[in-house]
Formats: sequence, C-alpha cells, structure tokens
Amino acid sequence: MSSSSILLAVISRLNSQLLLTGIVKKTYGIAVKGDRVKDKADYIVYIGDGQAVPVTNFDNWIGSSFWIRNGQTGITKASDTINYKSCATLQDFTFPLRLVCVVQRSELPCDIDGAVDSIAQEIIKKLSGDIKSSEVGFGAQNIEVDPRGYIDNLPGLTLPYEYAVVVIDFSIRIRIDSACIPEFCEGLVIPPIGCDDGIIQINGGNFGTVVSGATINIQVQYENGDQVGSKVGDIWVIPDVPECEDATAVLKNTDGNTLSTTSIPSGDSQDIIAPDGDIELNGVAVGSVISGGTTNIPVRYVNGTPVGSLNAGVWEIPDPVKDLTTRVQFDIGAALDYTITIDSDTAGTYTAAAFSGGMASATYEVNGLPDTLPFTLVATDTLRIIPNAIGVIKLSGTYP
Repeated sequence: MSSSSILLAVISRLNSQLLLTGIVKKTYGIAVKGDRVKDKADYIVYIGDGQAVPVTNFDNWIGSSFWIRNGQTGITKASDTINYKSCATLQDFTFPLRLVCVVQRSELPCDIDGAVDSIAQEIIKKLSGDIKSSEVGFGAQNIEVDPRGYIDNLPGLTLPYEYAVVVIDFSIRIRIDSACIPEFCEGLVIPPIGCDDGIIQINGGNFGTVVSGATINIQVQYENGDQVGSKVGDIWVIPDVPECEDATAVLKNTDGNTLSTTSIPSGDSQDIIAPDGDIELNGVAVGSVISGGTTNIPVRYVNGTPVGSLNAGVWEIPDPVKDLTTRVQFDIGAALDYTITIDSDTAGTYTAAAFSGGMASATYEVNGLPDTLPFTLVATDTLRIIPNAIGVIKLSGTYP
C-alpha cells in the first residue's frame, strides 16, 4: 500500500485549482533539492525512469509553482468513525507540504515589500477546504486542505531580481479506508484536468509550449535586439533585407601608398596577401623580404670580417687603408737636404723611417716648420728632409 499515490492525485487536483487563479501558468509536482553544479538547478522534479527535470525556467512564465515536503507524513487511526461501515479500518494521513510560487514582480499589485500578501491570500482562498473523492480518482471519506501560514522567501532558491516568491505551508489530511489505498503507480487514475499544453512551432520547427489558456510572448528581433516584422493575415512578415554592395579591400604600405585593391562580395571574407618587398644594394637587386618579415644581408670584407655602420639611412664602409712608401737617396757630392712637394701619390700619414747606406738619422720640416714623425701630409704640402750623412732614407706609412 502507498500513501504517495494518494498525495500525487491530491497535488494534481490542487495544481488544477492553482491554474484557475491566473497567478501561475506553469505547475510542477513534488520537487526535491537539486545539486546546482550537477543539476544546474536548486530544485528538480522526478518524471519517471530515473529521470528528472530542473525547475529553472521561471523566466518562461509570468508565474510558476512547485511543491516540497515540509516534514514527516503522519499516519493515525481514525477515532471518529460514526456513520461509516463497521468493518473498515480508517486511517488519517497528514502531509505537511510547502507550495512555492514564483511570480514576476510586474504581476504584483505593487512592487513593494508585502505586496505578495495579496497573492498568498488569493491562492489560500482557492486551495483551502475540502476536496471530493470523485475529484481525485480514489475513494476517501474526507480530504482537507488546511493552510498554516506563508512567508516571502525560500532559503536556497536563487531567483532573478525581477521575480518574487511566496511560500505557503499547507497541511493536507486524507481519511481513507486502508483497504482502499491504491498500490503505488498502480490502480490510481488521476482524472484529467483542463487541456494539454499547446505546442508552438515556427516555420514547422518546434519552438516551445504554452499552458492551455495562457499567453506567451515570442520576441522576433534582429541580433541587435531591435524588434522586427508585423502580422499580415496569419503570417508574421519580416521585411526583406536589402542586398548590400560588394566591399573593396585596399592594401597600403606604411607610407600610405596603395599596393592593391580587392573586391569582396557582401557577407564574404577573403585573405589579402601583401607582396614581398625587394632588396637592393646601390641599385643592384640582391633579394626579397616577406611583408612584415626580416632578412639579414651580411656586409663584410672578403676575409669575412663585418664592416660598416648605419649613418642617416646609409650603410657606410670606411675608406680602404693602403701602405705608403717614399724613398730618398742622398749620394756623395749631393746636398744634404731635400725638399719634396706632396701630391696625391705621396699624400698620407708617415709613421716610420728606415735608414741605410751610412745614414743613421734625419730631421724634418713640414711647410717650413720643424716636425717629427708621425705627421700627415696632404697635396701641396712641402716636406724637407735633412739627413745626418749620405745614404738612403725610406719613409713609410698609410694613405687613404
């Protein structure tokens, strides 16, 4: 025997009465606490075959409701059995339940603290009192629905700020012959109440459902949220979207020069490949570099040594250094001095002197003034060499 079958039938009847209030448009049976991570809901309702549905779609309805157990089910033997068959064993089943109603605040008489009072009182008035056994599908001597109080919050239930909750405690007492209690899931026929939910389709595809007698507002809008379309006969007509012109992609370099233009059909995308850049040294093409990439071109002497540096956008290489040699021979009988006028072949920096043939040293005058090695001479300078004796002097150095 199962009292749960009796309770399910009574709740089904109460839910039908609840819909008649117009306060809620969606009702659930008995819910249990869910796992917010696993079930993604604070409460769930089992629907059979080990399956459950989350009680989360509050925003689909102006009002919805579910029941939760609020304590231990009481079972007592009835003592006042007057006017009932003497062989019967009457039992009183007492179910402490909570009705949780979630209502959009816009549906409240006013959106202030205490406004849920009118909602609670309307529901209590509709659900309280006696229920006939013929309305629940099983034989019962008496069914009483007794309200015990209400509050405006339910710990553990997460709601959007635009919704209010009213929680009403009921005590449901059912007096029934123990022989009349139906087996759980068997022998109990719950009479149908009202009509099935309506199915909403859009262009032949299922969109959702709507409770019989209720209204659901379906938003038709562009992606940016703007509403679109109007009712023409039995069809919601959306204006045609004007065809857009092709786009033109313009590829430029960092100087602002246009490298290429590409036409792209409206709504399409296309890769634009930037061309490689050409590399030239002194006007001679030496390679290329991909757009946005880097190419290293070594500049070095033949022996592999890197040479040069960047100067104002020009890679400058120092002038080559060459050896410079000037040889003067003083013979017997010649004057012991000799003056040279420097030209492009003898200009440079003289750093050393070598003597032979009896000469051991010499003194120097540059442009008529005494000087010593090293000294630098340019074209048109004069160099006077005064040896200490006859022989040969060899001046050496470098010139650019």
